[in-house]
Amino acid sequence: MKKNLIIPTIVLFNFDSAIDNKVALIEATDTFWTVKFSYSKFIDAFREELYDNHHSMWELETDQFELLTYSIEDEFKHEWTKANLQDWLICRGFDETVSKQKAVGLNSMPHGMLATRSGNDVYLIIK
Repeated sequence: MKKNLIIPTIVLFNFDSAIDNKVALIEATDTFWTVKFSYSKFIDAFREELYDNHHSMWELETDQFELLTYSIEDEFKHEWTKANLQDWLICRGFDETVSKQKAVGLNSMPHGMLATRSGNDVYLIIK
């Protein structure tokens, strides 16, 4: 009587390498809120002038940030990578170089806000 021998196949796998590769593929994200105001509502809310086709960026204190984001609905909340932020800036008229600079600036702040105006529309991004 013959016995069937099952010979296990051993596959060597470098788990450390696989984990390192997956970590490298995951980009860091931050939470951003995007909002669009009319220029008159922006003036009423922030008491700041913003010339057409210009932008301003402010660092926010924690209480200012909480007050602003408290009233913004979740549909305007995004988990974005640096590339997502740069794409948003480019779509608002920033060139690639300036979008990178503004993304770095906004990401360097614990809480910040950038406003850009186009005609009667003011676009805000809050981090």
